[in-house]
Amino acid sequence: MRPLYCFLLWLVCSPAVFANHILGGYIQAKRVSTTSLTYEITVRMYYDPAFRDGIAPASRDITICLGDGSSMLLGRTRLVPWSVDSKNLSINEYTSVYTYAGPGTYTIQATTFNRSGATNLGTSESVFLVRTTFSAISYLGINSTPALGLPPSGIQLAANQRAVLNLAATDPENDSLVYTLSAPLTSVDSQTANLCNAAIPVSLYRFPNDVNYTGTYRVNAKTGLLTWDSPTEQGRYVIALTVSEWRN
Repeated sequence: MRPLYCFLLWLVCSPAVFANHILGGYIQAKRVSTTSLTYEITVRMYYDPAFRDGIAPASRDITICLGDGSSMLLGRTRLVPWSVDSKNLSINEYTSVYTYAGPGTYTIQATTFNRSGATNLGTSESVFLVRTTFSAISYLGINSTPALGLPPSGIQLAANQRAVLNLAATDPENDSLVYTLSAPLTSVDSQTANLCNAAIPVSLYRFPNDVNYTGTYRVNAKTGLLTWDSPTEQGRYVIALTVSEWRN
């Protein structure tokens, strides 16, 4: 099993404007060599346009923790304008290559600041953290953790209507994927720049339907289809999804 944590922000008829800018993202690790445990690591982040070109100058580089006691500074390798639901956002990618010294289970973690505010997140949480855990084993050969896309229907939902979002990921090796709702993560020490600290769930996070305790909110474990029946309160909402990859 290789679990991957993904955090995306859905907009639900929101008239509000937030000064912070990180909407969501995920990490993908892809083995690129058959003779060594060399991986291409890509961090994909989604940003709102609160800053010029959709990203704060201080966030042009991000630090990732590689799970073996090492860390790496990644420069932004790609910026893609992203227009969704009549909103001009951006997709920012950070990619590098790293070789692990030996087989094992590793967790790659990216931590940064200025997460966008959300109705179900809590007012004081600004740390944004994503991670992916995978097994680096020679006999697996070329293998990638899943890649997550955005729902074709967009990320803006109508209030008082049943919402269905397709959150299905893709896996290059056609491994089986299992989807689970999770809580978003933050660092145990959110006041310092020690970005390799352990991750913990955001304490004030609530599932979207628990904001006013109405309706249902669930994900289909096999298909990644998320159903919210139904949004009633306008605002921005964070969802956190774990995608586990299984072989044989």
